[in-house]
Amino acid sequence: IITGLARFIQHPEVTIKGDKAEISFHILGPLTHIKVENCVEGTENCVTETVMIPQKTRIKRETVRTVYDFMATVGLVDSEAKRLLFSFWMYDDDVLLMLNM
Repeated sequence: IITGLARFIQHPEVTIKGDKAEISFHILGPLTHIKVENCVEGTENCVTETVMIPQKTRIKRETVRTVYDFMATVGLVDSEAKRLLFSFWMYDDDVLLMLNM
């Protein structure tokens, strides 16, 4: 489920590979922060972490990346590729993209 698609994110594509979903998209403009919310399925037990993306690794305009590539770029690891809720937003514009895998 992809909700809250914002004007600066275009052409989202979801590819199912076995039990994993790979999501790619065009990012129009740099992202400065990422919020990762890891929830235990079927419960309200969630752990949320906000990470600032260093200037040197910020995703530039017109870059297409998968969620996993993006996380690796900002120094996060999802080795199990479990169900995670990712919220990407630009603080300046207060724009939100939620990817529910």
